[in-house]
Formats: sequence, C-alpha cells, structure tokens
Amino acid sequence: MAITSDQRKALEAMGYTIGRNVETTTAVTNGAAPTTDFNSAAITLSSDTARIVVWGLKSGGTVTVLAGPAESWDGTSYGGGGALKFPTIPVGCAPFAYSIFQATTLSSDWTFGTDNWNATNITDIHQDVVGELPNRPITTTS
Repeated sequence: MAITSDQRKALEAMGYTIGRNVETTTAVTNGAAPTTDFNSAAITLSSDTARIVVWGLKSGGTVTVLAGPAESWDGTSYGGGGALKFPTIPVGCAPFAYSIFQATTLSSDWTFGTDNWNATNITDIHQDVVGELPNRPITTTS
C-alpha cells in the first residue's frame, strides 16, 4: 500500500536522533507502509475498535511502525477511559508521526500496510511530531 502525500511530506530528508547519535535520512520516494510493526507482528483492526500506529525511524533511516493496543470504539468515544494509548517506543527507534485508525462495522478485519486506509468504515487521523510523542494523542481532526 502506497504512503499518502501527507506521510510522504514527513519522509523528506530529515535529521533525527537515536540515543545521543544524530543521523540523517535520505528522502523516501514511492515508499510503502510497512506491513508489520517493529516487533514483526501484523497490525489489525476488527469492528468497533481503534488504535494508534506510531511511525518511526530505525538507525540507518529504515521506516518502521509500532502499534498501540486496540481499544473499543463506538464511533464517538474509546473504551478504557478516553484516549488511546501509545505503544512503548523501544531503544533504537525515533518517532516522527502517528496515525489513529478507527473502525466501525467491518465485514472482515482490516490490516495495516495491506488494506486501503480509505476503506469503508475506516477513519484515519495523522499527526506529525518533532522529538517526542505528546502525553495524549489527538482524538479529533479539528
């Protein structure tokens, strides 16, 4: 699945830090979203669930993603008390953005990196970050 123009903007040549090492990526052109997360697991959503996917760079500039836990989603609010939870960011990964994916009624599970982001009953919200993730994710597009 191709990366959207919004994500491509975040993948222009940029500097980032891992630990105390400053590194620089080259621009990613015609990139594709990873099909598994940092830990080699598939990222899926079933009906009435939502989760955060953090975009990051590994040493050497390889794009990776990390999935937060799936939470219930009723179309207006999340189960578990409000905001979605970010995944733990491992040593060796520098976050540069995150996306929130929300699914309402689905006929089958939706899979990150394989299924279209504009699929019926899937909503995605994207936010670039600089340096570190916020304490809580954005929860609306406004």
